[in-house]
Amino acid sequence: MQPSSASAGIGDMYFCETKRAIEFTEKWEKKLPDYKFMFKRTKETLFFLNRTGPYKGLKLTLEKLVRGENFIASSSFIRFHHADTGDFSYALIGTGIVNGRVGKCSTFKSLP
Repeated sequence: MQPSSASAGIGDMYFCETKRAIEFTEKWEKKLPDYKFMFKRTKETLFFLNRTGPYKGLKLTLEKLVRGENFIASSSFIRFHHADTGDFSYALIGTGIVNGRVGKCSTFKSLP
């Protein structure tokens, strides 16, 4: 694989780092530690490959592919957006609690 800023595609790997992460309820808010993670994009799914941490074993369904690297993926309580710029946003919404993260990803394209 080789780093690329061109349009991403099936089989590409993403290496990401959070720049800001918070969790809050109606009564409190706390800053979460920054975290590095990676995922692989398939035709219909994002598979998160970390063995520990908040993204461990996460699998999200590709919901909307706008173009290239601009896509949205989700599960029942999670929404993940990745922009062409490499910026991402992640939100986990539960009953009375929200976990939000933003950061940047680098894409490594699969070799043919």
